[in-house]
Amino acid sequence: LLLASDYEGSLLEITPRGRASSSRRIRLLWSEDGRLPRLWVVPDLLICVDGSASEDDARACREQFDILADRMWSFQLAFVDQLDELPATTPGGLPVLRTIGVAMELPDPGDDTDETAIRDDVAALIEAFSGLARNAAIEFVVEYREEAVGSLDGGAGDVRFVADFFGDN
Repeated sequence: LLLASDYEGSLLEITPRGRASSSRRIRLLWSEDGRLPRLWVVPDLLICVDGSASEDDARACREQFDILADRMWSFQLAFVDQLDELPATTPGGLPVLRTIGVAMELPDPGDDTDETAIRDDVAALIEAFSGLARNAAIEFVVEYREEAVGSLDGGAGDVRFVADFFGDN
């Protein structure tokens, strides 16, 4: 097992020996007192509410996830409900950020994987959350390997997201 961490020491990459293409990124989330870390696997694709999610946002996303669970997926989906306690620099500083959405585990680029299956799963997920954005007036951020790669607001631009994501410009 090989471990690597980012500059803050809070992101670990775990790679089984001899299997570089199967590494997983795990984020250490520290408890409020700073003593007890929690582990959270960093998803490959994350669609989440832009900003801190409300209870209504959480309910709408949970209902969408339950609907999506009925579909046969090539890649695993997970519901995300994560509290990220941001360090306050001043009294009354930053609030707790609640990440609500859906994560999809995707293969590493270059793996011998069915590209059509990846495209179909990503397209179905984007379409579902674009519809939710339109119907519930929620804006979503799309992250790929912890980098924001787009947003979904239910508008006409959402249709282009899949083509842009796969470089089909």
